[in-house]
Order: sequence, then C-alpha cells, then structure tokens
Amino acid sequence: MFERSAQIQGVNAAYTEEQQASYKAQHDAVAEAIADQKRKGALFSDIDVQKLIADHYAFVKQFWTPNKQAYKSLALTYVLDPIPNNLS
Repeated sequence: MFERSAQIQGVNAAYTEEQQASYKAQHDAVAEAIADQKRKGALFSDIDVQKLIADHYAFVKQFWTPNKQAYKSLALTYVLDPIPNNLS
C-alpha cells in the first residue's frame, strides 16, 4: 500500500547490511518488549513501560532527535502501519 520514499531508501543505502540487521534487531527487541507489556495489561504509566519507552527513544536518537510532537507522530505511525511486523 505504501512505498518507501526515495529519501528513506537513500539513507538506508548508507548502512551496510550488517548495520541494517543490527538496527532492525534493536528496534524489534524493544518493540516486542513493549508489546509484551501491553499483552500483560501494563499501563503506559507503569515504570517498566516507561523504561522501555526510554529505550525506544534512545534507539530513535541514533538517527534523529525528535521533539515531543514528532515522537508522538512516530508512535502513531506504528499504530497505523497496515503491514504486520512479521511481514516487514
């Protein structure tokens, strides 16, 4: 449904396959940990969830430093992504 932008493709081209795999593994690990907390019924305000959000933010800051609105918008893209994680 959505195509990757030329800008994203260009950025990704600057990384080796090993770097891309490492970044994907880092992201997937924190995303899965957050999903586990959600499945357990944890609240967003729970300390364990907040620690995972901090881990995610640290991951994102490897590439850019979003302001509050941009980070909230990034979270929204995860929620609205039509492609299941196991297919991306």
